[in-house]
Amino acid sequence: MLNIVHEEGNVFDPLVILLSYGQIYECWLELALNTPLVSGVWCNIDRLELIMPRYALKGGEVVLHCDHSVPPEHLHKVEYKKGDDKVLLYVKGRNPACRIWRVRGATLADQYCNATHVRLDNLTFAAGGSYHCVVSMETPSIFTKESDSKELTIIDPQKGDPRISFTKQTFAVGDKLEANCTTFPSRPSPYITWFINDKKVPDHLTRSYSNGLHAHGFFETRAPSIKQISVEVSELHGDVDNKLRLTCVATIPGYVNKEQKYADIRNATVERKHL
Repeated sequence: MLNIVHEEGNVFDPLVILLSYGQIYECWLELALNTPLVSGVWCNIDRLELIMPRYALKGGEVVLHCDHSVPPEHLHKVEYKKGDDKVLLYVKGRNPACRIWRVRGATLADQYCNATHVRLDNLTFAAGGSYHCVVSMETPSIFTKESDSKELTIIDPQKGDPRISFTKQTFAVGDKLEANCTTFPSRPSPYITWFINDKKVPDHLTRSYSNGLHAHGFFETRAPSIKQISVEVSELHGDVDNKLRLTCVATIPGYVNKEQKYADIRNATVERKHL
């Protein structure tokens, strides 16, 4: 069986799987050359993920959950970070167990601080950004691993449904149907998707209009979105009553499908008869 030479005088035994509380750890036992003595153990944390929502409401709260596979008796500390800045440090056995740093755009609910999660309250837009957690285990050997980063965006949602406006009220087959969908302001501005009789309108038949704020930063203020539909009316568009049913859906983030969960969703539907 192949051994891996680590440095002169030491070799690594083949992979050893340690079981503890039903969790799996990958560890290498370092054996002194030509002796049965174990001189060190190196381990890997096989499961580590920061679980958090992608979006949160301004003035609301968000829970950051550091999900890891280290059992309590092996855990040393858990650290939460926003970018390179420290947010919270939990150290097992320390009194108090938590040390909290100031976070721009949020207050930390220290009563909820523990080895698995932390809660941020009173969110403002400054709380948005990239977060990750770092877990350290102390036995059988000190080992630290960092999770992948997750993005948080703070939104200020729409206050009402979008408005649909037409250039004219009735249409005949062959006419050009033009209509605008205008949303309530939000931050970031909503994405607009058009439907005719419950069928999504292809993007090439729509046109988005600038809200005049993109040059100064799309996310820096509340703003509406405007999107126009321009399509030739055909017999295929009408239902049994020759009615066109137009629906404008305004979402954050962009529309995927009906089953998708959205941080913010509003819609409006109108009917027009074609001759």
